[in-house]
Amino acid sequence: MLLTGALIFTLACLATLFTTSMTQFLIARFVQGTSICFIATVGYVTVQEAFEEKRSIRLMAVITSVVLVAPIVGPLSGAALMHFIHWKALFGIIAAMGLVAWLGLLLTMPETVRHGDVPFSPLGVLRDFRNVFRNRIFLLGAATLSLSYIPLMSWVAVSPVILMDAGGLTTSEFAWSQVPVFSAVIIANLSVARWVKDPTRPRFVLSAVPVQMLGLAILIVGNLVWHPRLAVVGARHLLLRLRHRADFPDAVSLYPLFQRPAERHGLRLAEYRDPQRQRVIN
Repeated sequence: MLLTGALIFTLACLATLFTTSMTQFLIARFVQGTSICFIATVGYVTVQEAFEEKRSIRLMAVITSVVLVAPIVGPLSGAALMHFIHWKALFGIIAAMGLVAWLGLLLTMPETVRHGDVPFSPLGVLRDFRNVFRNRIFLLGAATLSLSYIPLMSWVAVSPVILMDAGGLTTSEFAWSQVPVFSAVIIANLSVARWVKDPTRPRFVLSAVPVQMLGLAILIVGNLVWHPRLAVVGARHLLLRLRHRADFPDAVSLYPLFQRPAERHGLRLAEYRDPQRQRVIN
């Protein structure tokens, strides 16, 4: 799945080079976004399976820190390159990078789970999904983890409208405005990976709740009171992102709260183990 996602992403970037209408362009972009979900989801599970729990949490913190550099570097480099090359060439560059990533995964990525050949059974797949979605611990954990992404995803999606359209920032100014926001996440994640001995302890996770609530409160007040330009690098998002010292990425935060009780039911948040058929469904 990881290789498939990387390959689909590369092909979708190449398809963008041949688009002749906005509809075709949006379809290609949709496929790119879908393939990124493949990569993110399977990559997370792979790290969880390849390493023991504490080490995988620290690795996810480092990986997330690297990934979060993209919202800063992307707009800056894109705005600079647009002065010299056609916009389609940017997708060509991204496609080339995707191909390099795919080859790297193909040649170096180890197989983390080795099982005997299991014949494909549509009824078995449906039964696996039924068992997963009947588990209340899994559903509660999945809902909580998904909701924890909303502030960051909202900022990534809406900040161009707030800061560029309403605030009047240029593309370069907008890119620089992301530096404090994502730098806070990166610093927090690296701090977790470097100094926190046991990030799976519920006490460690719960200690971040007051910081998170304070950040959300400042965010709401800021949206009601401040002018968009004044809110570019305000403390509201700095505090909001600092909460990620304990709850971003998934593995660093709410994962341990639901993982331990889930294990008593034979369920992992990253995978579901069927006790009757003795295989893992990712």
